[in-house]
Amino acid sequence: MYNMVYLYRYLPNTLTLLRMVSAPFLCYAILLHQPLAACVLITFAILSDMGDGYMARRLFVSSRAGSFLDPLADKAVIIAAFIALCQLRVMPWWVLLVVVWRDVLVTLLRIFLLRYGVTLKTSAFAKSKTAFQFVALYLFVGALAYPQLATDSLWQQFFYSLSLLTTFLTVASAFGYCKALAWSASDKHCTSTVRFFWLLSRTTFMMKYIQS
Repeated sequence: MYNMVYLYRYLPNTLTLLRMVSAPFLCYAILLHQPLAACVLITFAILSDMGDGYMARRLFVSSRAGSFLDPLADKAVIIAAFIALCQLRVMPWWVLLVVVWRDVLVTLLRIFLLRYGVTLKTSAFAKSKTAFQFVALYLFVGALAYPQLATDSLWQQFFYSLSLLTTFLTVASAFGYCKALAWSASDKHCTSTVRFFWLLSRTTFMMKYIQS
C-alpha cells in the first residue's frame, strides 16, 4: 500500500520529465523529415501536459517542483522543435529568438521568486499561448510532408502570418508577468530581483544596439 502511494506521488512529475526527455527526439525527428513521428511526439507532449496537471490535482500531490518543471518541459519541447524548423528554414529564426528570450526571462523570474517562497503560476493567457504554439507546430511539421507548399505563394504567406501571430502571442504573454515584478518592487526583500531584471534588460538592449 505504501509503495502505491509513493508511486502516485511521483507519477505527475515523472510524466513531466518524460515530456522534457522527448524534446531532443522531437528535434531529431523533424530534422530527419519524419512528420509522422514528430506529430506523435507532439501529441505525447500535449497529452502528458494535460495528464500531469490533472493527476497532480486529482491525487492531491501538487508540489512546488512540479509547478516549476511543468512549464519548463513545455518550453523545452517547443524550443527544440522550433530549432529544428528554423534549421530546415521552415520557420524564421526571429521567431525562435523571441521565444527563447521570453522563456529565459520568465524562467529566471520564476527562480528568483521561488527564493522568497512565491510560486509564479502560469497565467491563463500563457497557457493559451502554449496551446497555440503546439497547434502551430502541427501545421509547420505537417508542411514537411508536402514539400510543394514551399513554392506556393499563398501558403508562404499563411506560414509567415502564423509566425507573426506566434511571436505576438509570445511577447504579449510576457507582459502578464509584470504583476510579479510589481509585487517584487513592493517588497523590500525582493529588490534584488528588480535590479537583476533591470540590468538584464539593459544588457539585452546594449547587445542589440552593438549588433545593429
